[in-house]
Order: sequence, then C-alpha cells, then structure tokens
Amino acid sequence: MVHKREKSALIRVAIVDDHRLVVDGLVAHLQARRHGIHVAIGESSWEALLANPEFPVDVVVLDLNLDDNVSIGAKVRALSAAGASTI
Repeated sequence: MVHKREKSALIRVAIVDDHRLVVDGLVAHLQARRHGIHVAIGESSWEALLANPEFPVDVVVLDLNLDDNVSIGAKVRALSAAGASTI
C-alpha cells in the first residue's frame, strides 16, 4: 500500500535510530519548527518501524548502523516499494 499525500498536507516523517536520544532530539527539533513536517513515527528499530500503524510515511530518516541483520540496500528497497523516500 502506497500512502498518497495531498499537496496541502504535511510531509509525514519517520525517524529510525537505535539511540533513543537521537530519535527524541530529532523529533523535538522537527516538531518545534513545524516547517510543513509532521513526525508520525520515532522508532529505535527497523522492525518497530514496519510494525507501526503510521507506516508507510513520506520520508524516513534512517540510521545506517542499526544493530540488525538487514542490509541498508534491502531497507531502502522496502521503503521505496512502500512509497517512502529515505534520508
């Protein structure tokens, strides 16, 4: 299922990093500035992102060094297939 965004809607963002402080800091920073961005998901693992009911989103800020056995290439392909851009 690909999430379609209306032109006037906020950009829905997910942040995934295994360091909770990084996730919380980025969420707080983006929410405070409100530049047309809604942080829909802040997770600390790849599995939690995929299981989150807010997924898919428009953009995913993804830690390249998550402690899992999934390659970054596989993650980017999965996110692209779901309609999300990856940063």
